Amino acid sequence: MPRVALHGEGVADSPVPLVVNVYTEPEWRGQGIARALMSTLMDWAVVQGCERVVLHASETGRALYTSLGFTATNEMRWMPHRQG
Repeated sequence: MPRVALHGEGVADSPVPLVVNVYTEPEWRGQGIARALMSTLMDWAVVQGCERVVLHASETGRALYTSLGFTATNEMRWMPHRQG
């Protein structure tokens, strides 16, 4: 059965898209797949006029995102409609 090399998801219906999951299977890492996905998303965000793109990076992904121009922040967020 074919395997998925990379999985990504996010929320794009906002002026600030949120990337919530980017995961590359271990055997496919280091081949530029996540970089290609993120570069495509960043190009799309520019065309859409997005203010910025937000994501929470794991230690594994931090170097990739930094190399793409993302900067670390101490973001905190309150979402009243998602309270449990």
